[in-house]
This record gives sequence, C-alpha cells and structure tokens, in this order.
Amino acid sequence: MPLLTLPLEPQGAVINVGFAVSAPRQGAMRKAGVTVPSAVLVRALIDTGASCTCVDPAVIKELSIN
Repeated sequence: MPLLTLPLEPQGAVINVGFAVSAPRQGAMRKAGVTVPSAVLVRALIDTGASCTCVDPAVIKELSIN
C-alpha cells in the first residue's frame, strides 16, 4: 500500500492529482485523427473510509471520455 507523508491542510488530506486518458484510448484517438486531450490537474481529498471515487463531471468532459 502506498504511503504518503504530507502535512494536513485546513480542508483535510488534500493532494494534487492528474487525470489523463489511458494509453489505449490515446492510440485510438490518434488513429481516428482526434486530438488527445492534455492531462487535467485537480485537487483531491483523500478519504480512507470511502467506498468509491467521485470525479467532477467537468474533468470527465475535458478529457472527452463521457
């Protein structure tokens, strides 16, 4: 299991995370002549008790994976 040692922020355990399309999707997009979107950097809250991951729909839209 990864171990992060960072100071807690006033909002809690928050880190910078980059989201990008997968390598296979990048290949398919290039083959189709579609521009591959750049990675999207966001602030993310680490919730060790969470049972799922939520991503802002704007990030999904920006990556053209909706």
